Parts: sequence; C-alpha cells; structure tokens
Amino acid sequence: MLRPDQNVLVTGGNGFVGTALIRRLLAQGYSVRAISRVPRQAIAVGTETIGQLEWYVGDLENPEHLEKAFAGVSQVFHVAGLVDSAAASYKIERANVDATRNVCDLSLRGGTNKLIHISTCDVFGLPAADRRFSAARHHNGRDQVITERTSYRAWSEPYPDSKIRAAEIVKGYRDRGLVSTIIHPGWVYGPGDRAFLPALIRQIKSGIMPIWSPKGFQIHLIFIEDLVDAIVRAADERAADNEEFLILDDASGVEMADICRRISADLRRVCWMVHVPYAPILSVAWTSQRLTDSGWLRKPMLTTTDVKSFGYRFRYSVAKAKEVLGWSPQTHFEDGIRLALAWHAQYLASAPHGDAEDSHASDLKSQ
Repeated sequence: MLRPDQNVLVTGGNGFVGTALIRRLLAQGYSVRAISRVPRQAIAVGTETIGQLEWYVGDLENPEHLEKAFAGVSQVFHVAGLVDSAAASYKIERANVDATRNVCDLSLRGGTNKLIHISTCDVFGLPAADRRFSAARHHNGRDQVITERTSYRAWSEPYPDSKIRAAEIVKGYRDRGLVSTIIHPGWVYGPGDRAFLPALIRQIKSGIMPIWSPKGFQIHLIFIEDLVDAIVRAADERAADNEEFLILDDASGVEMADICRRISADLRRVCWMVHVPYAPILSVAWTSQRLTDSGWLRKPMLTTTDVKSFGYRFRYSVAKAKEVLGWSPQTHFEDGIRLALAWHAQYLASAPHGDAEDSHASDLKSQ
C-alpha cells in the first residue's frame, strides 16, 4: 500500500493526466518523482500541499540516464504516451511501445513494488456487432458489452494497436516478478485538457460539426479527477495487483450532438450538425492521410482512427472497478463540462499567443 513516507514516480509529468495525478499525490503527502522531456518548475496544488516534488528530465525512449529516478520507488505510474493519431506510426511505436518496455525494465531493476500502467479502452477493439446493424442489434439486446474479460483486438490503426502491444508487454513482465495494474480509461476530459475539448471547440467555432455516429452512439467520458481517484485506489489496493480495470462512466454516456449543443451554448455560437454516412467520411480521412504523407497537406483534416472512434457504438461495464476498487464515477457530465469550459476560457486568456490552440484535432484521448 502507498504510504506518505514512500517515493513514487510518475512518467509523463507534464501531461494532462500526469499533472492531475502529481497534484493529488502531493496533496496527500507523497514524495513524487516526475519524468518529463521538458521540466516544469512547479505544479500548483494549493495550500494543502505537504509532499515533495523532484523533476527528472529525460526521454523514456532512450532512458540511459533515468536509472536514478526509478531506484527505490515504491510505485511507478506510467502515464506518458503519444496519443496523436496523426503522428507518424514509428513515433507512436517508439513512444508507446518501446518506452513502455523501458519503463518495465527500469521498474524491475529499481525494485519497484508495483507498476500502474495507464492504457486505453481502445485496446479491446471495435465492437463485435457490425456498425451498420448496431441499431437493430441494440433493440434485440445483442450488442457486445466490453469488460476486462474481452480479448484485445487490433484496429489496424497505429495508436490503439500500439497500446495493445504496450499492455501485453506489461503483462509479460509479470512473469519476471513485476507486479502491475493496468488502467483503461475512456475519453478523459476536465480542467487541464488541451486536446479533446479544444478540438471540439475549434470545430464548433467553424460553424459545422460533421457527425457520422450510428444511432444510439454515446461517448463514455471520464472526468479527470475521477480517473485520478481510480488510479490512486488501484495503487493502494492489493486486490488490484496483476489486474486491469476499465475506468469510465458506463451509466451516463453522452451523445456527440449533446456535447456539441452544450459547448455551443457556452460559446454562444451557432453550429450546424451535419450527418454524413460512415463510408464516405472514412474515405475522406484515408485520402487526407495519404495527401499528408505525400506532402500535399501539412496535417490531415481527419484520421481514420478518429472516424472509427465515432463510427461504432461502444458499450462498457465498470462493474469490476466498483467491486474491487470500490470506485465509481462521481462527476456528472454537466458539472464536469462546466468546469472544463471554465478552465479552457481561463487558459485562453492567460496563455501566450499561439500556444492555446496548438493541439491537433486528432489528440482526442490525450493523456
């Protein structure tokens, strides 16, 4: 179990999830080591901070100088990862697969008691029910419900497939004595998000939101603080050793149209939601990626990963997290989106010119 007198390590310390996790650990009194390519001078956690924070600058893809960071830590929280589906496949492979292998190796050599690996619900693949018939199958009660027992299944896309390989690496190290817990979050949002929400805001500001989701499609969000709560519980719970958990709001999924209407109302912008067929939009994304690869476009308008993410109806169960961790989502979407939009407005007002809108539209599941 975690104790405040122990050192813990967080990779990806400058990221969305990493920052929130560090803030929580410091507030609870832990001595935190954080790894990032670019150090941050401090993390604002408020007057309740009683822990200590130590930065290590390094690249997990080339970790020769990071042994000291892993030495003698009780838990390692591996949060770092490349989420941009528009990035080159070799960059995604290095950041998500090679780096995870290095983290496992360093954790094992450093004597870590437990590795908590942050994965994604994408590893369980696209739903077994054919997307084109999912609405009919829903009425017949035959839609697949994804649980931790569901087998990993590839998307034939760089990002989700790299996360599958990373999770399999973590599991493989269990045979070598490295205890681990794998967390599979849904779509993470909340204050500090500079990818998912900004991408939606940019599209809404354009005045047109294309929607190709099947009838009944819902996004299973997870508020950042609820995710952090699950991560800390998993680190502290012996019953979570060598287990994996889906962490998302399985009871109150939100349709994309509802999210867009909520954001449009906050921005006081009119946005037309245009429903387009799945096959043509997938073709547009594929062509856009090929033109980018050929140098005709600076970046794709859309990626096939994005299209697939919104083109199938996913259903999940978090019963295992509720039973083993005593965890359940506490933040209703209306409260979470209000806090996220307020943070984003403040961020735009305070960020240097050009920095606030630098996230690619594909960075939807940012860690």
